[in-house]
Amino acid sequence: MVNFAHLDAAGLGFVGSVPPSDCPDLLALPATDRHLVDPARFAELTALETRRVVYGTARRVVLTHSPTLHAAQTLTKTSAKLSEPADTLARGHTRRSRTQVEAEITRILSNPWTARVISYQLTGASPGPPRVLKATTYNCRIVTEPQETRMTDPIAFKSDVLVALREALLLQRFTEVLTPVARQADLGSGRRAPVELGERRYLRSMIGPALRYHLQFRPRVFEIGPCFRLDTPDATHSREFAMLDLYAAGENFEFLFILAEKLVEGFLGTGFERVSVAGRIHDLFGINLREEPLGDLPERMAKYVGAPEEAPLQESLETFVSRELEPCSVGNGIFLWEFPVGGNEPCAKQTPGTIGILNRFELIVDGLEVMHGYEDEPDNEAFVRCATKVGLYDQEQALLQDEIAQGRVPAESVGLGMGIERLCMAATGIKDIAVFQQFGPY
Repeated sequence: MVNFAHLDAAGLGFVGSVPPSDCPDLLALPATDRHLVDPARFAELTALETRRVVYGTARRVVLTHSPTLHAAQTLTKTSAKLSEPADTLARGHTRRSRTQVEAEITRILSNPWTARVISYQLTGASPGPPRVLKATTYNCRIVTEPQETRMTDPIAFKSDVLVALREALLLQRFTEVLTPVARQADLGSGRRAPVELGERRYLRSMIGPALRYHLQFRPRVFEIGPCFRLDTPDATHSREFAMLDLYAAGENFEFLFILAEKLVEGFLGTGFERVSVAGRIHDLFGINLREEPLGDLPERMAKYVGAPEEAPLQESLETFVSRELEPCSVGNGIFLWEFPVGGNEPCAKQTPGTIGILNRFELIVDGLEVMHGYEDEPDNEAFVRCATKVGLYDQEQALLQDEIAQGRVPAESVGLGMGIERLCMAATGIKDIAVFQQFGPY
């Protein structure tokens, strides 16, 4: 107190710290009051700024929270708690039954995160009959299962992926929601498989608009669940598969890039090269989409990939990307970005300052598309025009656009979709989607 009074009297500025336990009012503030400080430099660090009385004087206070530091502290505390029963068992002084010992360990590992990263083995004989004071010979050993073992166990590996994705998104203040798997709209012939649930419904081919609808209730939402498409099954495609979809209101395209890397870094690493689709188009066709419209690009690209001249750009572009750009991902991963307008993503916003480029990306790993992301087009008329042009303005999109027009759903948002089995295949090198699907004989 005397030191602070001296600093105040001298008019000196300073930075100090106080124990969080001394500020229960700050700790009681909801996590949503904190904001990311600088995702590029400090990853998940969040903070809020306010004023409160500290040591008798009203001062500017910054409360910070680091999930990585919190995780490390949690692991250290949990390991210390586990060492107590482990030491007791090693000395052979406990009279508790095996069930009681396991119950204590389960209580210590009650945090889902610690339960995932810490496992234990309890070995030895049980105590004698009741009322016989005989020390047990249990031994408690903390073990970590080798990553190589998990990689060769598809069920365990997929479980790890799902847990890690949920934890990462919850740390980023996303809320998990569930939207209908059986939808009302068929979206046109051949796009959705019909089912009978007392009335005709259709299995969803994507999560999409029904999830974005929930931005009117929460600023960040995600869903992990099954989707169904009438594709021809092969090694990397299935008619039923698991998807992660997410939306965040009020965020920009760069935020989405950083989030995408954060979600997969534990399985695929980081530092993916960004490869411009527009740049490759400029190299081959001499069209600068930053400053020029598409012009005759659809016809020239169709001819280049051997498609009919009247083929839609989205079809030619898909062949172009798979032939010209996906090979760059062999042995590593790349972000394809700066896609041309007129592709198969009508949701994407046009990149500011350009004429023919969209804020959209795809993560390709060893020739396999793992995820795609985009900044949503906020202009209703522009969205309807672009989606209608490529045949993707449907009943669900119309319902969502009406909610946006009424001001209930934010117009400014970013979205991302990721195939769960695709991520598992990319991370393990096992190019067989069936390996990661626990369908059995059903």
